[in-house]
Amino acid sequence: MNKKETFISMTNDYVFTEVMKQPKVLKGFLSAVLRVPAEELSIKEVLIKNRYLSKHSPTDKLGILDVHAEILGRGTFAIEMQATLFPFWENRSIYYTCKAFTEGGQSGKGYAQFQKTVSISIMGYNLIKDTDYFYSSYKFREDRRYTVYSDLLEIHVIELMKLKNRRPNPEDEVLYRWACLLNVKSKEEAQMLEKDPYIEEALKELERLSLDPKRREEYEIRDRNLRDYVTMTNYMKKTGYEEGKEKGIEEGREEGREEGREEGREEGREEGKIQEKKDSAINAIKMGLTNTQIQTITGLSENDIESIRKSQ
Repeated sequence: MNKKETFISMTNDYVFTEVMKQPKVLKGFLSAVLRVPAEELSIKEVLIKNRYLSKHSPTDKLGILDVHAEILGRGTFAIEMQATLFPFWENRSIYYTCKAFTEGGQSGKGYAQFQKTVSISIMGYNLIKDTDYFYSSYKFREDRRYTVYSDLLEIHVIELMKLKNRRPNPEDEVLYRWACLLNVKSKEEAQMLEKDPYIEEALKELERLSLDPKRREEYEIRDRNLRDYVTMTNYMKKTGYEEGKEKGIEEGREEGREEGREEGREEGREEGKIQEKKDSAINAIKMGLTNTQIQTITGLSENDIESIRKSQ
């Protein structure tokens, strides 16, 4: 990687997938999540599965994971890198976790043979509001006694923006090193990382990727598309907000003059918020964005978006 080249970051989902699908790298990362020594896992036990979760009906959503893996005898793993803000991520991760669970080879098995599914979300923004710690894990527990109802489903969240808040707990030291690797933004930072053989392998794969013209081009296309998407999202939010605010204020004033009541102004403000989302959707349609992308930006339902398309 020469000095003139931009450092390839693993927060780019293409790069993340390319590096993590290397069995030795994946073994090291998953051992850190599971809190077991990597030496206890055989590379032969780490299997890379199809990233595309199947649709069971025409109306079902297609699921695409960054990494879908299995460790024989320990479960399946649905791993995603999300560098930019994604509304309702919690709902999405639950949906993908359950979808991966139903595809985990459960068909034809007795209940006793069902296999655990673990969701791992690596976030480039702060998702969990009640902690400044970089790592959170969730199981199904009883509300008062905190006993585990079942360990077949787990959700783990790694938040990269919280890495500098405080030192990790002793049991999370290895996972903390991996999170630091995922958050590296320069070659100098990479050189300063505390390493083990598995992190070393990840850095070697990054180097190989950066030197491969075809793979580097894929990275640059994805990085450019991501920057364009973020720019368009911010622009549409800003313009939609201004337009919606202006309409909302005017409608609120009109209601206030006619009715002379606070309810009228509040209704105007609410209508303004709805109009803001619709204006953003109209701008997004003109820019050629898909319904899924427009849902992410506006929070509108697919039916609402289709209605707006038909009205244009």
